Amino acid sequence: VVRVALSALVNLAKCSADENPGPAGMTKVDGGVFLTEMLAYKLLKSIQYLEDRQWTDPDIVEDIKTLHKLLADNYKEMSRWEVYRNEVESG
Repeated sequence: VVRVALSALVNLAKCSADENPGPAGMTKVDGGVFLTEMLAYKLLKSIQYLEDRQWTDPDIVEDIKTLHKLLADNYKEMSRWEVYRNEVESG
């Protein structure tokens, strides 16, 4: 279950609206939108906890490293105001 969930999160974080535009007339959503939502729900902290565990499956280890890097990079790009606004909006 963990492996599939992590793979799904990595796929969402890496998706590109240019490669997969979706239905015509719909708002384009890319990985940045998903990463912002993941940060708003404190996924970075959860991923850090998962990094501390010993995993025997190399795919899980790779997905955790990839997701951590993507989230950390996106967090650095966000201004403090954006982080605050996202926390307020998420409740």
